[in-house]
Amino acid sequence: MKRSLHFGLLILGCIAWGLAGCADDPERYPVWTPQDHAQPGSADQTGRVMRADERGASASGIDAGRTLYHLHCATCHGPSFDGDGPQARAGLPTPSLNRAATLEKSDEELMERIRLGGGGMPPFGGTIGPEGVLALVEYIRANARIPE
Repeated sequence: MKRSLHFGLLILGCIAWGLAGCADDPERYPVWTPQDHAQPGSADQTGRVMRADERGASASGIDAGRTLYHLHCATCHGPSFDGDGPQARAGLPTPSLNRAATLEKSDEELMERIRLGGGGMPPFGGTIGPEGVLALVEYIRANARIPE
């Protein structure tokens, strides 16, 4: 009997403690805007993500993009963006990035595809942070070419 009373009091205490946290006033927390989430140098004053050519891609950003590309992307898209990575040889669909359909997309579209995946590509938004996604786009823009 004593044991069940202690257990009941413990449960009631946990519930009271949990409810005390729910009384927090949400108005005291700041409201976040797109500028709050933008990485340095990646957004203009309106929060719009700027294209790499508007921003002027940095050498360090391109170097970071190269590292990320070879870690996460070359397995499918190949070292030269031709879609001939090891996964392609295993029979998986791995499109070339050296295509007008890819390179004519906006930076925002490329970043969204990297973050969310789609069309057989896995999402990398949980693996690669916003600065890394931007660095990947800069690396692709600086090196992928439409064949003549």
